[in-house]
Amino acid sequence: MTLKIEDYFREPPFAQIGGSMKIDQGQSDFVQFSIHKKIIEEIKASLSERPVSIRFLAGRTGAGKTWTMSRIWREAESWHNDESKTIVIGLPSIGTRNYAEMAFVNGILESVHNAQSDTCRSLLSELSKLKSKKLDKREEYVLTALLNPDSLSDLIDAGSKLPKIGDISPPTRSAAEGAFPLFMGFLSLCKKSGFDSVLILFDEAETLFTTYGRKSIILFSNFLRKVYDEREKPDPSYPSLQILIAGTYEVLERVSPNLVGIQSAAGSVVEALQRRLSPPIVLMPPSNKEVLEIASYRIGEHRKKELNQPFIPYDEDAIQFMWGSSGGSIGGFCLGLERMYEIAKAQGSERIQKTHAEMAIRERTIDLSS
Repeated sequence: MTLKIEDYFREPPFAQIGGSMKIDQGQSDFVQFSIHKKIIEEIKASLSERPVSIRFLAGRTGAGKTWTMSRIWREAESWHNDESKTIVIGLPSIGTRNYAEMAFVNGILESVHNAQSDTCRSLLSELSKLKSKKLDKREEYVLTALLNPDSLSDLIDAGSKLPKIGDISPPTRSAAEGAFPLFMGFLSLCKKSGFDSVLILFDEAETLFTTYGRKSIILFSNFLRKVYDEREKPDPSYPSLQILIAGTYEVLERVSPNLVGIQSAAGSVVEALQRRLSPPIVLMPPSNKEVLEIASYRIGEHRKKELNQPFIPYDEDAIQFMWGSSGGSIGGFCLGLERMYEIAKAQGSERIQKTHAEMAIRERTIDLSS
């Protein structure tokens, strides 16, 4: 089958916008920028040097936050070895529940139970050996939920009261108060299973503000504050913990306005948490060289699939113009590339030029002046 030039841009990351975070998201398409290496180094150092860290990965819409979080997930999986055991838990978003903090904890337990990664499978294997050991009430409750699908379903489907699972009563009956002891029980189980550190990757923090009201967000921020304060104390019974939360600049402004040079309003919804956040990581846009690598890498991957496939050379200023017109959105950039090549192919052009990029931009521009 002969492919058209536009077919080269039909597969990810071209013609793909966002998508839920998962460990293999963008695995065959990811082009690492210099900022990615820096991010991974900072996370790794934080896990080894501090007992707890809560920080934000911030970037504009379309900046590639989900791809970056998935890349971090894959990289951090390799930190699990005989010398230092690390569990990595991916949380694409949090669902709608009565309490955001309970949805957060349930999402973590569900992610581990579903064994989405090698480290989660390793943890489940070690947890199954803890049944015969002496556990406190919260550990026993969490362990039963993790190892029993029906028990986990009962916990996730619970309303305002935590259910009894099997013959084990919850640490507290109230779901509003239960998230903290359940989370700390989970961390304790991780340590008893031989894990030295826990990295939680929470993507799409926007869901907090679109799904939950002001009161719920205050309760969630207080939950994170309590976790931070508890883990900040030296305690060998817990692993080191890092929670990395990805969100837009708008989310960062609402969560910790002082970090972006904005004075915090009195009574901010997350005032209790602000002072405890580590400095945010800002996902900077790719350099000019990296922009070209995004385009050339994906084309090259496609051309390897079959021999003697057509290729139309492009002018670098066409690629740079399209990137400059994308507003920093990698998804928008990829869609623009696709249309630019479609126009050039339809015209029978021998080169992809800036004029083709300009035509593609005009097609998606609405003139409000008339």
